[in-house]
Amino acid sequence: MEAMEKKSAPTQLRTQRASIKKDTIHPKEYQRYPLVSSCEDCSHFSERQKACTFGYNSANHLRNRQNHDYEVGGKMAFCRFLEID
Repeated sequence: MEAMEKKSAPTQLRTQRASIKKDTIHPKEYQRYPLVSSCEDCSHFSERQKACTFGYNSANHLRNRQNHDYEVGGKMAFCRFLEID
């Protein structure tokens, strides 16, 4: 008797976006130093439009979100294009 081969359903390939990289912030540094970490601190952020002038999604880098992420997990998502005056 031949063994019956079980055919599996075709696997759908999903395209996943890479998750945003969050850097761990030491509690002493968070308390001691004024961290420049949010869009509101950046030269490329339009306060009037509440948006990045490069067109990047700023949702993960706004000050309220950054503070929340730090308080919950001790990490922040620093924008690699952050530029201060």
